[in-house]
Amino acid sequence: MAKYSRRNKKRNTPETGTWLLTYSDMVTLLLTFFVLLFTFSSLDVSKFQAVLYSLQDALGLLEAGTTLEIDYEPTSMPGERDREWEAEQRRLEELLATLEAIVKEQGLGEQILISLEERGLVVRFLDSVLFDLGSAELREDALVILDSVVEVLQGLPNHIRAEGHTDDLPINTYRYPSNWELSSARATSVIRAMLDSYPFSPAQLGVAGYGEYRPIAPNKPGGQPLNRRVDLVILRETLNVREPGLEMLEEEASWR
Repeated sequence: MAKYSRRNKKRNTPETGTWLLTYSDMVTLLLTFFVLLFTFSSLDVSKFQAVLYSLQDALGLLEAGTTLEIDYEPTSMPGERDREWEAEQRRLEELLATLEAIVKEQGLGEQILISLEERGLVVRFLDSVLFDLGSAELREDALVILDSVVEVLQGLPNHIRAEGHTDDLPINTYRYPSNWELSSARATSVIRAMLDSYPFSPAQLGVAGYGEYRPIAPNKPGGQPLNRRVDLVILRETLNVREPGLEMLEEEASWR
């Protein structure tokens, strides 16, 4: 009986050294954490994002069925990126001054608003200068105004996006069942006019319609006219994200 108890006691004695596995995992994670901290001084956002997603995947933090596909191009050194940003900032400031002079000359300072933002240069056309209420058809006089602005944008390497916006007044017509359709149609009309009059590459231009969901003023009688607008955004090259398929479009264009 005593011999059986000794065997049973020996069998139930926990094995020593099992804590080393947990300890090694913790040390590995700490090492990864400090390596990431070390790289913060010269952080490449796209590469850091790729590392972060890989770490999350390894730790099982991604939801089931989630896949990640991150395409990024090698970026320049931090100092060179700063110089590129400063050079582009100067170009956009010069373009801003040119456009402000054109708008002032035409007496449209209250209908065309221009601002330099983090994403790029924004030329804001209030709808009264381009469209009739509830319409996405450019007026004849609007084409002259639009031409005077678009003419100075020729030759820019930047991507240009027309963003349509409305106020919160509902619309429900055969052509425009909601403000989504109206805002998208207005932005498309601006891009179509640019392509018809000037040799822009279609791959350089884009359209977005936001309906009433990105107001810049309260949707009240005094603010609604500001929300009915089309923003022509000259996106910074230093912040551009390559859209899927854009490289193929450019390659096909070079074949022609």
